[in-house]
Amino acid sequence: MKREKLIILPKINNRKGDLSKQWFIYFSVRNPASGKMHRERKYANLSSFMDVESRTKAAENLCLEYAEKLKTGWSPLVDDSKVIYNDQLEYDKITRIYGKKRSENKTIRYYGSKYLEHIMGNIDKEGTLPTYQSKIRIFCMWADSQGLGGNDVTTINNRNMVDFFNWLINDQERSKKTISTYRQVLQAFFEWLVKEKVFISNPVHDLPNTTRINDQAPFPIQREDMLKFKEATQTDLQLWLAIQFQYYCALRPGHELRELKIKNINFSSGLVTVTRGPAKMRITRTVVIPDHFLEDIKNIFKLQEYNREFYVFSNNGKPGPKLLGKNNLRFRFNKIRDMLGMPHEYKFYSCKYTGGVDASLAGIPDKHIQMQFGHSSIATTERYLMRMRGYQSELLKHKFPKI
Repeated sequence: MKREKLIILPKINNRKGDLSKQWFIYFSVRNPASGKMHRERKYANLSSFMDVESRTKAAENLCLEYAEKLKTGWSPLVDDSKVIYNDQLEYDKITRIYGKKRSENKTIRYYGSKYLEHIMGNIDKEGTLPTYQSKIRIFCMWADSQGLGGNDVTTINNRNMVDFFNWLINDQERSKKTISTYRQVLQAFFEWLVKEKVFISNPVHDLPNTTRINDQAPFPIQREDMLKFKEATQTDLQLWLAIQFQYYCALRPGHELRELKIKNINFSSGLVTVTRGPAKMRITRTVVIPDHFLEDIKNIFKLQEYNREFYVFSNNGKPGPKLLGKNNLRFRFNKIRDMLGMPHEYKFYSCKYTGGVDASLAGIPDKHIQMQFGHSSIATTERYLMRMRGYQSELLKHKFPKI
């Protein structure tokens, strides 16, 4: 990839050694507004040195001084003071260790952080915000790898965006859906930069497309493997409880499971109410707790004995007033899956899929499964089950002729 020249490092003009003339150093920087190279001269006090050796030495030191400044992003055309800002693109772990303050010039990372601060109060912090953080972070990391990360943000152009999307498509093999998400996020980001008068026009246009479809849907867990998970989670009963709420009650592992409270469980009638706030599509639904699972809830986990305002899944493996981290249960599931040598297509979400498939194979009508899963139509449930369990035929299974 052709890279734009941003600076030409300082050189000395010694007037062919003539001490009667003013010596100076000169260098060039790209003007972020015009895109053209701008030449700068610096004379300092070079004329005060009255012999060639000492004046040459002073000029060399001046070259070194300005070279170091230019390499760290300083430009004579913009404010040369550095800014301190909260970097919303840092991973949480790094943030906790080093703090959220970073010292940078006005790079793509700087403006990415400012943009995330700008939208933070207007989008979903649990869903949409992490998507924006992730996509802008990946773009910043790619820019760093191309030598663009330390440049002024205005050097980013359409050619860079095309290169980035080609990298996503060809090197990273991202799906059409993921590419569309990147385009949406970066278009919005650069449109904000246009409104902030940092850019004249949005460079996110005329980008390459892909038709690739990456099927990353979780696999249903085979019954023998589910029994192995059951045995392995006996040292982590909270995780086993979470697996069962997915399997039996079709609770989604994000908001629905994580934000479930004791008061949402009707221990008498055996029902769970998923409240309007966390539920997908903001629809309240009530689902059935199968008898044997309800008995375990009351006799093994004893959830009815806790404060009704407590979250079912909290710290120390028991209900409490604080939410677990959003990835906590998933990480614990993955650790056990890897320990058991199970396929990576088994995801935490697979427990919900597995329950739907097993219920269907046990003869429970699709209409009942539709209500339990909260699908808007029976057609959605039928497509869901067909994709997960495949076509079922007793005749094909037992009557197919043998070769």
